[in-house]
Amino acid sequence: MLAFCVRLRQGAFVLEAQGDLPAQGRSVIFGPSGAGKTTLLRLLAGLNHGAEARVFYRDELWEDRDRHIFIPPHRRRVGLVFQHPVFLPGCTVEEALRYAWRRCPAAERRVGFADTVERFRLGPLLLRKADTLSGGERQRVALVRALLASPRLLLLDEPFSGIDEEARAALLHELEELQAALVLPMVYVTHAAREAVLFGEHLLLLEDGRVRALGPADDLMADVSLPLARRPDAAVAINAEFVQHDAQDRVSRLTFAGGEFWVSENLPRARGVRRRVLVHARDVSLARERPQATSILNVLPARVVALAELPDAAVVVSLRIGASPLLARVSRRSARELGLQPGFSVYAQIKSVAMLSS
Repeated sequence: MLAFCVRLRQGAFVLEAQGDLPAQGRSVIFGPSGAGKTTLLRLLAGLNHGAEARVFYRDELWEDRDRHIFIPPHRRRVGLVFQHPVFLPGCTVEEALRYAWRRCPAAERRVGFADTVERFRLGPLLLRKADTLSGGERQRVALVRALLASPRLLLLDEPFSGIDEEARAALLHELEELQAALVLPMVYVTHAAREAVLFGEHLLLLEDGRVRALGPADDLMADVSLPLARRPDAAVAINAEFVQHDAQDRVSRLTFAGGEFWVSENLPRARGVRRRVLVHARDVSLARERPQATSILNVLPARVVALAELPDAAVVVSLRIGASPLLARVSRRSARELGLQPGFSVYAQIKSVAMLSS
């Protein structure tokens, strides 16, 4: 468990937050700019001083101001990847990576140098000067540099914000696979809802320096009382498994906890490969009875969990399909005519072209 209770004043801004994050899997700190996300991450890393802080990681007390205990960052063995990474002037990529590699004693290394460089396609960059790299290249190098130090915990502060969406999605997927392979706990800061939903297994929602909500991602991303579900681009991520691909119609069938659906994407063709599939609330429509003739490929029985009216005459509906969460965004009139209430049974129609896998 990563437990914290912190209070820090910076001018007019006050961060006052406490909570517990699991010391496993992928945790995401999400909130708007100025919410205090980076400040909280730096406090967890031991980079900010002057705070009233108490930080535990597993069975270790990292910081307790009242007891004059402070474990410096290098002894916490955390890896850090920031939005704007810094490298020593004039060093090559290989020199930057080798420096991180040598920081970790050989007996404690959890990753191989060559394997990690190859995984993130850095081979062609090794002889380049770090200060000549593009934004995307710099971020990949910074990530690998952090990994080569074999950290016990990886902290990432909006590491892919300057990268185009396609490259960002690919890096997030690689990071997810790496986390699972190394069983390396990660805490990822972002203000991008898509990243929070796709990457997070556990979410901490931060607003104005306060913890608004903290818990499993599946619960919070479909909670209509919270900002994530009320956004115009609200979405949920569903863990699914590839079953088959129809080459003629160019669609893939996946199963998940609650049923199966078709996705219009070129997915890996190996049966059993798992993906996180993003489903936007705006692309889900509801019906009281199963449609008999429809162009929508995915028609699934669902149960209404909760509803909330939005200022733009829309209603966001939280649903469950078996154990999987789903959101639908419908008009206020439609919700009224359908008579939607918690516990109500409906059919959710999901456009296959709208479903994007991570």
